[in-house]
Amino acid sequence: MGRTGKGKVSKRIANEPTGAESAVEEKYVVEKVVDKRKRKGTVQYLLKWKGYDDRENTWEEEQNMNCPDLIAEFENQPKKKKKDKEEEYSVEKVMDRRLLRGKVQYLLKWKGYGHEDNTWENEENLDCPALIAAFEKEKKRTVKDTEEEYSVEKIMDKRGPKGRVQYLLKWKGYPHSENTWEKEENMDCPNLIAAFENEKKKKGKS
Repeated sequence: MGRTGKGKVSKRIANEPTGAESAVEEKYVVEKVVDKRKRKGTVQYLLKWKGYDDRENTWEEEQNMNCPDLIAEFENQPKKKKKDKEEEYSVEKVMDRRLLRGKVQYLLKWKGYGHEDNTWENEENLDCPALIAAFEKEKKRTVKDTEEEYSVEKIMDKRGPKGRVQYLLKWKGYPHSENTWEKEENMDCPNLIAAFENEKKKKGKS
């Protein structure tokens, strides 16, 4: 939309006469701050513009706004109204998790909104412990299922110098064409490694 907090529209037309610029700027004046949300860690306010209906309301970033009185009026409204608005943007489900710049973030699905509106939010800013717990429980179960799905059947070969050893693994339920080389440090099958090494020693003696 290009409007800024005090109704001042961005000057997109270069070399336009000063009077014309002023007329365009005065055309967009904020009437009221209607709502508030956080998107990708940035606070945004929903603005109602003078002379325009609610269909023309736009979300603007706080850092681009210059209407402190209207923001203060919105923030100081009765707690009940603010609570109603907060509930309007309530978390429906936690979709994913990541670590960004040392901070844990969760990808949130918002009630009443499509997945295209999902946002990453810092864990410290969230107030949905039950949904986070449900996500973490499901994630652990999925990881466990994946580990069981890809279990090592047999070690087929070995390569690499000491300290960088890799083993060729045969996976249960998969053909030899799906065998893969894996680093020893990433493996969790000591019994199979021991069996392979013992077999290798026997072959070396014979």
